[in-house]
Amino acid sequence: MTDRTAPASLLPLPVVIDTDPGIDDMLALFLALASPELEVRGITASYGNTVVENAYRNTVEILRRAGRRLTLGVGARRPLKRPLATAHETHGDSGLGYAALPPRG
Repeated sequence: MTDRTAPASLLPLPVVIDTDPGIDDMLALFLALASPELEVRGITASYGNTVVENAYRNTVEILRRAGRRLTLGVGARRPLKRPLATAHETHGDSGLGYAALPPRG
């Protein structure tokens, strides 16, 4: 039997990541930023696990801790057709659970 899967590219895949960095996305971002298979060209942050202001702040902190500087866009502040609902009980006040973050400001 022959392996018909295409060989992995030697060039990293350019991507822009859209995220709502809570606990799960934080890990995914660290993995993507460290991957030799991806060239992360930018990140957009929106509400979801937390409000958009926290999502932006969390993304900035993740990039800082990963030692990366990238273009960062901010998405919608709320849904178009329903009230905003976040996962505060899971993701805490900041959206990153109970991880210690630098003070706002």
